[in-house]
Amino acid sequence: MAEPTTHTRPLTRSLDPLPGESLGGYLLRLSHRLRLSPIQLARRIGTAAPSATRLGRRLLLDLDVDGFARVTRLSSDEALSLTLVPWQDRYPPIARALRRPVSGSRDDWLFNDLPRYCPQCLAGDGSPIQQDHGGSWKKFWHLPIVFVCPDHRVFLQHRCPQPHELTRSITDLITQTADTTLQPAQCRLPAVGQSRSQGRAVLSCGVRLDQLEHSGGIRPDPPMLNTQLRILDQLGPDCPPGDAVSYFSDLRVLVALLCAS
Repeated sequence: MAEPTTHTRPLTRSLDPLPGESLGGYLLRLSHRLRLSPIQLARRIGTAAPSATRLGRRLLLDLDVDGFARVTRLSSDEALSLTLVPWQDRYPPIARALRRPVSGSRDDWLFNDLPRYCPQCLAGDGSPIQQDHGGSWKKFWHLPIVFVCPDHRVFLQHRCPQPHELTRSITDLITQTADTTLQPAQCRLPAVGQSRSQGRAVLSCGVRLDQLEHSGGIRPDPPMLNTQLRILDQLGPDCPPGDAVSYFSDLRVLVALLCAS
């Protein structure tokens, strides 16, 4: 990850983070407000090297919090809240990833293979700032243990409705980082029929993910919703960190036993 340079000046305009927002979502909203592409913004604030063309999910672990806070006019706590680091003493995969080098082995319990989202969360709360720049891409959507939106009580969507041919998991924090034309809730996968290998000129899909209706009318039943709420409670401040670590360790063993059987 590129370290911010000492001469990087604070932005003249910024945004306050939304509750539970992820770093990727914040960069999408801020780049939309400033009319920059996400990669242009990341280079400007020192989050990416001048020659970088991609933003990896590792930024959720390795962000230079103090430098990012200074340039975006946030407090250090606000900047840190955009990352997964505050959960390191509760969710073991995060702690293990922080101890490993960037090239370390992949942990299937750390990140989803495909982005998950709730259309209603992306649509925002109707306030002027969210009407202009969208709602929150939440950071717990990155974790495989999250499958339901507790606010809207719907299963998270896990892909665009367009028939994209995805042959591998998505490891980028933001895809199509050079595209300046998209609203934060628009799909950034290459348009159907185009390949990433075609370079930066590849068109983005552009489907508005915040305008999708809940598909199939299937909603989580009360036991499933309660299970999701119990899982999320382990990440909250009311649960002792040691209890959370034990909970997630037991959960991982249970899932392994179920898969083995």
